[in-house]
Amino acid sequence: MAFAGSTPLEDFFAGDPLNATHLAGIPDLRMIWSNYAGFFQDDFRVTPKLMINMGLRYAYVTPMKEANNQIANFLPRRRICATGLPGNQQSL
Repeated sequence: MAFAGSTPLEDFFAGDPLNATHLAGIPDLRMIWSNYAGFFQDDFRVTPKLMINMGLRYAYVTPMKEANNQIANFLPRRRICATGLPGNQQSL
């Protein structure tokens, strides 16, 4: 035990588990995320010998999620296990 009265989860995070069980999840996870990007460029001739080339790029990558909400995040400091559904959080 990590300390007197510790839970199995606390023992695990302390690196001192008494026993372990491997729980196999759903191996057919389908991860979804999208990438969007745009680019604008133009040249401006200031004088016959001076040209200014300017461009602007914007890229957005959506947060990664699983198609059927089969993954979750564990936030140990906040003691929360949050799944992909908004508002679906379980305190530990």
